[in-house]
Parts: sequence; C-alpha cells; structure tokens
Amino acid sequence: MTKTTTLSAQANETRTGSAGWMIQVLSNRLGEQLRGHLADLDLTQDQFIVMMTLAEGDGVNQTEIGKRVRLKNYTVTRVLDALEARGLVERQADKTSRRAHLVVLTGEGQALMPRLFEIVKASNAGFLSALSKKDQVEFLRLLTQLVQA
Repeated sequence: MTKTTTLSAQANETRTGSAGWMIQVLSNRLGEQLRGHLADLDLTQDQFIVMMTLAEGDGVNQTEIGKRVRLKNYTVTRVLDALEARGLVERQADKTSRRAHLVVLTGEGQALMPRLFEIVKASNAGFLSALSKKDQVEFLRLLTQLVQA
C-alpha cells in the first residue's frame, strides 16, 4: 500500500505542479465557455479563429491561414467551405498564381466581427475574474512572453 500511496502522491505532485497540465485545464475551461457563445452564432471554434485571423489581415491564401492558426490544410478547406456557404468569407483568384485563391471577409463577415470581439472580451473577463486587476495584467504579460518565446 505504501508503494501505491507513494506512486499516487508522486502522480498528484507531478500533475499539480505541471505548467502543461494547468494550461491544458485552463484551455479546456476557456474553450468550453467560448464554444457555448459561438454555438449561439452557429460558429465552430475553428471557424472563429479563421475569421479572427482574416480580420487581422485578409487577402491571404489557405496555406498562410493554416500557418497562422496552426490548422491542417484539409481543416482550413472545410472551415472556409462552411464560412463561404454562410456568406462570411469569399475566395478570390490570386493574380500571382493560377492555383491559389486569396480569402477575404465579406461585408457580412466584417459586420459579425464586432460581436466576436465582444465574445472574446466577455470570455476573457470571466476567465480572469478570479484574479485581481494587477494579477490579470501580470498573467497576460507572462502568457505573452511565453507565447512569443
């Protein structure tokens, strides 16, 4: 029994002291909340991140979108097909390549973006509410530092 307890204690200590584990737990928690808000708009999380990326600068091809959001090409294709069917994005011929298409937000897609920005803002506010304002700023600073490393 001591060996099991020791193994259990080690596992618990490893898990609770693991940055990766805690980030995964927080990511899942935030993702669940975000998916709920997006479902109200009939959007998936992948569609959301592609739209947010295009809002930062559209007129890019599918490969570039995949690199920016870290999605596989086939996933980007499916996402763009769905967004295009809803009239939120449009593929346009790339004048520099016969095979490539540039993706842009349509007027309807652009009109939806402020609502998506508000969803992110509200989700982040709720997520960070357990921290003081000072700690929120520090937490975001540290996350930014890790993401950019």
